Amino acid sequence: MNTSTSDKPKIIHRVVARFSDGRVLKGQQVEFSLTDSSFLLRPLGKKKPEAVDLKDLKAVYYVKSFDGRPFYRKVRGFVSPDTVGGQRVIVRFADGEELYGTTRLYSTDDPGFFVYPSDPDSNSARIFVINGPSLAEVKFTD
Repeated sequence: MNTSTSDKPKIIHRVVARFSDGRVLKGQQVEFSLTDSSFLLRPLGKKKPEAVDLKDLKAVYYVKSFDGRPFYRKVRGFVSPDTVGGQRVIVRFADGEELYGTTRLYSTDDPGFFVYPSDPDSNSARIFVINGPSLAEVKFTD
């Protein structure tokens, strides 16, 4: 029996990659590793995946829907009990966006870290925040 990793089914996620320069790329994430400097993303409407360099990104949003909810008003703050564990965090980006949620592992030595939104109605299930120039502040709260 062959148990190589290439035989394992790949988990595919809906993601929105937001670049530091403001570009947005929606698609399916094919491969991702916290130790790699890039990942494969298959853009919507295309068959062939392309490599996306983490150094070019602000964050990768793992979304419930590509359409989102256009009339939904984003909640700023901690609105629900922590259901995933971790430490409460406020993330501020250089462009002014703020994320409220929890993170389990944070280190400036890593390429980035996951934030799980506090708002249960958020279209984002989790966000991989890149430790780079687009990140202005990471503030831990009680």
